[in-house]
Amino acid sequence: MNIGKIREIEDLKEEFSQLQSQNNQLYQAKVEPALIKKRSELLDAFSRFFEDEGFDIEKLPNKVVARYKSTTFQVALEGNIAKIYNGNEQFTDVFIEVQGHNRSDSYTLPVDKLDQEITKLKRSIETEKRVTSHFNNPIVTYTARRIGRKMDSAEEVIKKLFAN
Repeated sequence: MNIGKIREIEDLKEEFSQLQSQNNQLYQAKVEPALIKKRSELLDAFSRFFEDEGFDIEKLPNKVVARYKSTTFQVALEGNIAKIYNGNEQFTDVFIEVQGHNRSDSYTLPVDKLDQEITKLKRSIETEKRVTSHFNNPIVTYTARRIGRKMDSAEEVIKKLFAN
């Protein structure tokens, strides 16, 4: 039994736990407000675009409906996904995402069980540190399934989807 490795594992677990706690606080303090703002901006851009096109606008919580005679478009928020409909048919999804929020990572593990745990913890800590960096200054973008690229502006998304 290697006591030094066991102590290292315990220290790494503590560091990892502290980073996770810090990231949870950062998410609530900085990321969640940024996501809420982007969701609101998308609803507002949708409303403005269709209002400028002569549609009647109905604003509901987490949803905007635009009507012109028998034509209806709507955007409905489901968490950080905006579902846009043309009538009853889904037209596209718009994903509202924090850049760099990916926690997945791949790596090769050593044979020794203690070394495996140390390697896993060190990688997890590196990942959490990257997440911390992104959460400190969150960059939230839109990705419309029909467009397939990230965009910063809600107006740009709506124009790319609906303007000629």
